[in-house]
Amino acid sequence: MAVTWSRGRASVDRIERIEALSFADGWAGTVLCLNVLEHVWRFREGVSEIHRVTAPGGVALLTTAFGFDIHGFPQDYWRFTPGALARLFEGFEGVLYGWQGHAKAPRAVFALGLKAARDDLEDLAEAWRRRTLARWDEQPSAWKRFGAGLGGTIFGKRYFRNIRHWWNLAVRVAREDGDD
Repeated sequence: MAVTWSRGRASVDRIERIEALSFADGWAGTVLCLNVLEHVWRFREGVSEIHRVTAPGGVALLTTAFGFDIHGFPQDYWRFTPGALARLFEGFEGVLYGWQGHAKAPRAVFALGLKAARDDLEDLAEAWRRRTLARWDEQPSAWKRFGAGLGGTIFGKRYFRNIRHWWNLAVRVAREDGDD
C-alpha cells in the first residue's frame, strides 16, 4: 500500500499485494513494511518484492509483532524470530536486526536491509539503538507496571517479562555465515 501525507493526515494512494508489487525494480529509496508480514501467507515472496523494489543505496525496514496475541486482519499467520528476519533479508548488502523486550520473548522484532555495502555496520547498529532509546516515549502504564510487579511476586517473574523488560532494545549485525 502506498501512503502519502498531506496536512498531517495520511491518505492511501493505492493498495498493493506485497507478494506482487506493481512498482518497478529499484523504485523506492526507502521501503517500510511495518507489522504486515505476519499477515502474509506467502511471506517469502513478499520479502523478495521488498528487496526488488528497494533502490540501490536504499533501505528497507521490516517490523513485526512477536507476542502471541492473535490480531487477525484479515488473518494472522506467522511469528518471526529476530534470526528469521535476518535470514529473510540475506539478499541485502548489509542487515541490522533485533528485538524490543525480553530476548526470549520479545514484544517486537525488526530487520533493516541496506542496499549499499558499509564498513561501519557495528557503529550504525549501536547509534540506532542509542538514538531510538533517547527518543522513546512509549511505555507501559503505571497500572501495568504495578500489576507486573505484584504478579511477578505471586506467580513468578517469567510471565511478566514483557513489562519488566520494556526498555530492552537489541540491534545486531547479521553476518553472511549466519553467526552473530
